[in-house]
Amino acid sequence: MEIEKLKVFYFKKLSEWQLIHSFLKRYWVIFISIALLMIAFFIVALITTQLALLIVSTILLFLGLPFVYYLLIIRRARKYIRIHYRLNNFDDIAKLKRYILAAYLRKNGFATKDDLDRLLVLLDTTLTNKHVFRQTPLMLTFIFGLICASIFTVLIENALFPLYTPLEKIITAVLLLIGTILLYFLIRAIWRLVTRGAVLKLQSTYHLKQEIIAIQTLLLVGENTTYHPFLEMKSKVEKNDFLTELVNAKTFF
Repeated sequence: MEIEKLKVFYFKKLSEWQLIHSFLKRYWVIFISIALLMIAFFIVALITTQLALLIVSTILLFLGLPFVYYLLIIRRARKYIRIHYRLNNFDDIAKLKRYILAAYLRKNGFATKDDLDRLLVLLDTTLTNKHVFRQTPLMLTFIFGLICASIFTVLIENALFPLYTPLEKIITAVLLLIGTILLYFLIRAIWRLVTRGAVLKLQSTYHLKQEIIAIQTLLLVGENTTYHPFLEMKSKVEKNDFLTELVNAKTFF
């Protein structure tokens, strides 16, 4: 139970959503709305099989949507961490999270390398499998591919029949193929969301172990050299009330 509380702290309270994107909810709503409109437009273009609509919808989906994501999410998030956390880039977020985790563990009595060794032993008891499987099973991948290939066959038969010129048929076939590939990855993503619970439980414990080992390494470096691994992030946290509250959160033991 205590280890689960620690994982909740790290993967929820220290998640990028909690640290950054929860403060950008309005922009996420706008982006998701635009994305749904673009996807709907692409589906309509696939159904109607009109060449002009297919070209425009494909350009919007594959070029326009990433650009909108950059404008609404990436730029806003970069600006937020620069103003509120005084961080220059997203790579510094990982360093910030590592320091907050180290400070939180120190507050809970895990201040030294030996203390963290004992915590790693506790984490090992929660691992029922040392291997973390990230890929969709081969049989399911084959089934997803078969479903998408069948959909592609039906679409291309209905779409190419009314067309007369070879160029129209080639362009339409390519666009339908792109749409089918997109559908394949969408089905895989949905499947991973459905089955993510058991896999994420293993992954989260494994990832937390790696972070604690990284903290141990930094502590060892600090003991053997004049380098203070957490000095920069410590000053940033102390000047931010929100981050300070995270460090002083309720103990997990």
